[in-house]
Amino acid sequence: MGIMTPVVSVIVLSAIYSPILGQEQSEPVSQASPGLNHSSSDQSLQNSKIKNEDRLTLGNILLPRTPTEWTLDFGGVLMFTAFALSEHQVRLLPWERDKWTSTNGGYLSKYDKVEHFAAAAAGHTVLIGLDQAGIARSTPLRRIKLSLTIITWWEVKDSVVPWERYGSLGGEGFSMKDWIASASGVLGTELLNFALKKVF
Repeated sequence: MGIMTPVVSVIVLSAIYSPILGQEQSEPVSQASPGLNHSSSDQSLQNSKIKNEDRLTLGNILLPRTPTEWTLDFGGVLMFTAFALSEHQVRLLPWERDKWTSTNGGYLSKYDKVEHFAAAAAGHTVLIGLDQAGIARSTPLRRIKLSLTIITWWEVKDSVVPWERYGSLGGEGFSMKDWIASASGVLGTELLNFALKKVF
């Protein structure tokens, strides 16, 4: 894990995909007729579209809905397949051997799980900031899906890229505790954002 923490991938990918995310949210719903102002109608239709995309349905949660999500999923599968074939192994870090108090952290904290939590929270904050700045409009569900996809593929990467050979780019194996810590950072940040919006 070490220096290469999940926050790196979240920030890099959010920067790469922010134009795509913004385009997905800002595409016009309908074409306005010349000489007529349909801005309020288009805005209401756009808001309705966003609400439908953010509904907690099984399809919205599990299935990729946007070019960004398809790209991440397809790229992740390619990465997993390539390294699994080249290394001839897929490693899972046993639950009992993976300690919550592990001190394999890097710059953010000496504790690995604290670092995963903080890194994922920081990366998700970037996505929220991009939305609030109007750079990449997104819904809470879309942001959560993007962040969870990234932290999942990060752990998949750790399962097929051994640290013994690739150093800080690799890992000891897929760690469910790392994933839980990262997911907690993502969900906690989104809940905090929701609470702040209600207060202010």
